[in-house]
Amino acid sequence: MTLFSELFIISWNGAFRWLLLGAIVISLFKIPVPYITFTLKNIIVSFMIPLMIFYKTMIHLDSSRLMILPQYCLWAFIFLALSELTSRGLSKFGVAIKARPTFNLGNTFNNYGFVAYGLIEKLYGSALLTELFAFVIFTEIALWTRGRAFFSQGKFDTNILVRNPPLWAFTLALILKSSSTTPFGYAPHFDSVIAFMVSITVPLALIGLGGLIYHQKAHFRFEHILDKEVSLSLLLRHFIMPPLLFCLVFSLTEENLRKALMVETVMPSSLMTITLAKLYGGKVESISLMVFCSQVLSMITIPIWLALFIGP
Repeated sequence: MTLFSELFIISWNGAFRWLLLGAIVISLFKIPVPYITFTLKNIIVSFMIPLMIFYKTMIHLDSSRLMILPQYCLWAFIFLALSELTSRGLSKFGVAIKARPTFNLGNTFNNYGFVAYGLIEKLYGSALLTELFAFVIFTEIALWTRGRAFFSQGKFDTNILVRNPPLWAFTLALILKSSSTTPFGYAPHFDSVIAFMVSITVPLALIGLGGLIYHQKAHFRFEHILDKEVSLSLLLRHFIMPPLLFCLVFSLTEENLRKALMVETVMPSSLMTITLAKLYGGKVESISLMVFCSQVLSMITIPIWLALFIGP
């Protein structure tokens, strides 16, 4: 079996089978978008993801690795800054001025969380996944501050810092971890229930995202793929940014950091950018098509790039 085939299977098992299942389930039961977004926001993102972050960090994070976590935040900033600058430069080649905020939003933020969770854990194990949380949480905060600023004349939504359950879950876990305190191990049955909930969190999140991707099909038209906004976005996210970002992280001597960032370099556009566009007046149809095509294309580009980056 070739390395590409192995990585495709890992990508499929880690993320894409759940996305496909979500699309099938939502299409069969005709579940409306508001129900999916409500579940994702109020159950999965606000409760299950923080629980997963807290539990996995407490169980799997190596305490000796705490000092490396700020580097993940720094690299998240570098990834976002470079993606935005590259997008702004590319947008001058045919993207209308009014469409540029939406275009730049869609290209700045990749799918930093759920897809990467599955791949990192399948490729490198739970310990590295817990380190990636620092990258993910910084990116999420940037999405709701810098991302909103694309549509609000530079104004940041600083409230996200005080109403961000994943951030507080990770912070609490780090505090307990650094003091060698653990709330687990005293009630085995309770711990088993939490472990089960944690084990289904990412699949459930991906199923929900698969449903959202399915609903974006209404914006999909083959002829629209040739639109400059969409074609330039796919070119940037899948064929320009991966090798560009890889060149930056390839020389890193910190092995875990390099492995995690390699996976992040190949992620598709983030579905959450559609939500921001809806909330703050972006071109929803355009960004939905960009994200839809990016998610589908990533099924092929992720194993291709990882096969090239990781090597035989």
